Amino acid sequence: MQTPLQQCQQWIDKRSNDGLLRERKLMPSNNVDFSSNDYLGLSKDERLITAYQNAVGKWGVGSGGSPLVSGYQQPHHELEEEIKDWLGVEAVMLFSSGFSANSALMQFLLKTGFHPFLDKLSHASILSGAGLLEKSRDPNKHSVNRYKHNDFNHLRRLVDQPETSDRFPLVVTEGVFSMDGDFLDYGSCKDLGIPCWVDDAHTLGWFGKQGEGSVSQLPKEQLTFVTGTFGKALGCHGAFVAGPSDWVEGMVNYAPEYIYSTAMPAALAATVQKAIQIVRSDNSLQEKLMGNIKSFNRLVQEIGLSTVNTITRNDLQSPIQPIKMQDLAQDPLSSTEEMELLTRCANALQNNGLQCGLIRPPTVAQGSSRLRVSLSATHSLNDIEHLLGCVSELVQ
Repeated sequence: MQTPLQQCQQWIDKRSNDGLLRERKLMPSNNVDFSSNDYLGLSKDERLITAYQNAVGKWGVGSGGSPLVSGYQQPHHELEEEIKDWLGVEAVMLFSSGFSANSALMQFLLKTGFHPFLDKLSHASILSGAGLLEKSRDPNKHSVNRYKHNDFNHLRRLVDQPETSDRFPLVVTEGVFSMDGDFLDYGSCKDLGIPCWVDDAHTLGWFGKQGEGSVSQLPKEQLTFVTGTFGKALGCHGAFVAGPSDWVEGMVNYAPEYIYSTAMPAALAATVQKAIQIVRSDNSLQEKLMGNIKSFNRLVQEIGLSTVNTITRNDLQSPIQPIKMQDLAQDPLSSTEEMELLTRCANALQNNGLQCGLIRPPTVAQGSSRLRVSLSATHSLNDIEHLLGCVSELVQ
């Protein structure tokens, strides 16, 4: 019989033998970073740094307790009010991470009787809340269905099935999907008319006239819940759940991730509020980001990488631009060949002073390993040309 440590080592060995072992590596400080979710470059913006320094001087570096004990302070309340005004929602609650916010909301909705219908590419935090991260779990046993990615005809068929038609359906989707970078099909979602929850982690801050994300695309009476993070376009840390007042009050009372976690620091809450105020009042960073996205799509064609990612060929208008290894190869690759090409790409980019996200199974499906290019307002045209030039040389 194996000991627990032997079981752990067996899992590690399998990942290593499959070429899928995850490792933490220090980011070279002088590399041009195409792996970060800091889409507007706000994490190093002097206005936020000053706001944080001032807030730390007043509130200290930690919150000292959970939100229901001593951790809910004036900056937390003011941030919630800012988000309510920004998104036009009734109520907001703050979390320390997007994972905990999504997981907590999903668990709570299942307890109340909602029947969630999840996009096939829903984030791991949502799957975790639904109890679906273990392959042995059956979605039907958890009152959850999953529909083909962005396929609202398939979703309608699932909703209309006799075994689900008498329940309270809720569409669970994302504003921009984290691995493919494509948008939610807002038009089809709107036409369906079913209440929905949109995870706006990769949309909030840069999409919409004031960076408000999906609330600019869907009717308020349909968009029941919104979750979002502060650690991407807003350049900070933390997350939130927004929705009707009664639902938020219910989660304050019944969501263990909220009740039993130390609150995000008040100084950080004040800094997040400053970040939101910046994107609401000045869209210059959003415009710079959109310019870089357009430049990337144009250069893909000009450099001769038109075979890279059919989504990109359709001018993917988000900061996430995947370059799949199978698209770079002239012939289909085996799993081993795919991992070898991905490693070769990563090493070549790093040798050229570039950092790019390496995405492999099980994060994405077998046969879809990729470089995940994350564009930022801080990138120059030369940076983008250098990146695509290096990729082009690798496939010649």
